[in-house]
Amino acid sequence: MEPLGAEEIDRFVAHGFLRLNDAFTSEAAARATSVLCDAAGIEAGEPSSWDGPVLRIDGSTHPAVTATINTERVVGAIDQLVGKDNWLPRSVGFGTFPVRFPSEADPGDAGWHIDGSFGKPPLYRVNLASRGRALLLLMLFTDVGDRDAPTRIRVGSHSHVARALQEVEGDIFFVPEQHAPGALDLPIEHAVGPAGTVYLCHPFLVHAANWPHTGVGPRLVGQPAIHHPEGEWLGGFDYEADPDSPVKRAVRLSLAQ
Repeated sequence: MEPLGAEEIDRFVAHGFLRLNDAFTSEAAARATSVLCDAAGIEAGEPSSWDGPVLRIDGSTHPAVTATINTERVVGAIDQLVGKDNWLPRSVGFGTFPVRFPSEADPGDAGWHIDGSFGKPPLYRVNLASRGRALLLLMLFTDVGDRDAPTRIRVGSHSHVARALQEVEGDIFFVPEQHAPGALDLPIEHAVGPAGTVYLCHPFLVHAANWPHTGVGPRLVGQPAIHHPEGEWLGGFDYEADPDSPVKRAVRLSLAQ
């Protein structure tokens, strides 16, 4: 049985994201969290080891971490949204992992944006074909509630971004306030859920970090890109060519509005 039903796929096309419950087990989440905390030199239950408000782990190739993105539910859902054999599995490793600690301080990284797909940091670029990125995942390794600085999502913002990118020749460093200001008037949903939840997001989805974190412990979320078959920073969508997929359909419908 496929992970996503027809209504969920339609919701992804319209809203630009969907929530996949029980994408991996809480036990797998705990193992991955332990590995990542060790790599960062912190202890989840020891506030004296926290260096807030945010710390970034560059990535991990540990099997306990990569196992979470290769479950049957995660792989099946990506197949349904992007198309089987139309994306590159993350079998070696992935990153980065922002760890957010309880803090009232502005983390300095909470602006609205879409994730860049290629180019030189920090000015990563994007284009209408979404070169380099077929999908964005938000993977919850710890329980994330309303008080735990959950990622903010602008519902339906991918449509505004698609139309803005249609007007661009080549590629661009995308600034929502400048290029798609209407996206910032859309409703906000928070990426909350128990550990093991995954949000599957259209690459054009406008989202942002959140603060303050008024919960009781570190919040750890993975945010891997799902690449096109050609590999990191390569490839792109041909919206007119077969096979069709929900992620491409969302753009075509947006451009027709």
